[in-house]
Amino acid sequence: MLVLALVVAGLAQGGAGNASSASPVWTPPAFVVPTTMATTVTPAPTCERGFAACGTTGGVSVQVSNISRNYQPIVPTDVAAQASPEHGYHWLRLEVTVVVSEGEQEVEENQFSVTDSLGSETTSDLLSMYDHNCSDTAAWGVYGPGESFGPAPLCLLVAGPVDGPLTLAWSPNVSETGVVHVQLP
Repeated sequence: MLVLALVVAGLAQGGAGNASSASPVWTPPAFVVPTTMATTVTPAPTCERGFAACGTTGGVSVQVSNISRNYQPIVPTDVAAQASPEHGYHWLRLEVTVVVSEGEQEVEENQFSVTDSLGSETTSDLLSMYDHNCSDTAAWGVYGPGESFGPAPLCLLVAGPVDGPLTLAWSPNVSETGVVHVQLP
């Protein structure tokens, strides 16, 4: 997250230390981290009505709706140009709902990641700084049995083809629940 903040701060300041008037170059791989760990995807047998994908483990269900695999965010022109299909990237926007049936669960934006078709794991949400359709900070917090969180929007930059396989993961900070993996349609 610190690397992302520094990248964005550099953009906001016009590229600190840059004597020229040219736009700074934004490099998406600064927050796309390759992953080598094997992932087991165990979606719930059926999702509740209105959800496109879901997964359950240890008393927590993650439900996904309103998936846009080719989201057109509100970002500065130079960011949009670098994070484009021509450079092998596209924006993913989705809404997550977390339903807790056992224990207490802290739910935060940085606990969600997406593994794309190239095996890269995106863990940052750059767009929340620019596009109000990409974050709902009021919804994040601690939830107990019978409580739910969401739907809250998330936007992530992913690599590979727009129709390539994507897996959403929710990794709680302190929990005995384990990681919830959801294969996105």
